[in-house]
Amino acid sequence: MNKKTAKKMKLVVGAVIIFLFIGIGFSALSGFINPYKTVSEVIQNPSDYENRQIQVEGYVIKDTITWAPGDLRFSITDGKENLDVVYQDVLPANFPVTKNYSDNSRLDVVVIGSLVPPSKFNATQILVKCPSKYEAELNGRTQDENI
Repeated sequence: MNKKTAKKMKLVVGAVIIFLFIGIGFSALSGFINPYKTVSEVIQNPSDYENRQIQVEGYVIKDTITWAPGDLRFSITDGKENLDVVYQDVLPANFPVTKNYSDNSRLDVVVIGSLVPPSKFNATQILVKCPSKYEAELNGRTQDENI
């Protein structure tokens, strides 16, 4: 093999390695850059989300929460559709398993995991949103006045 052919071969091999690293990096990060899906999007197009890691945003239907150590079950909704969620891990510290949070408040969550057809969601993570951070007023005062 002459020097010119060897140089071209090294260039091709280098390009293939770079593309492999880019592909591996993108697939590893894709779980973090997936936008939130609504419950309706997931329920109306389940085949688009089966066996894929997705993030679904909704609020918990209060009367559906059941907890036994290592097994949390509840349903979330976006006001149009409902999705049953199963989470089998340690209970998130800020997830109220008792139904004693205010009837006027909503428990907004993002569940991360995969859809099992037709409407069961196996969550690997639960992110509980803090509504007081997003409200313009809290007890008649602005958020800045509470700090």
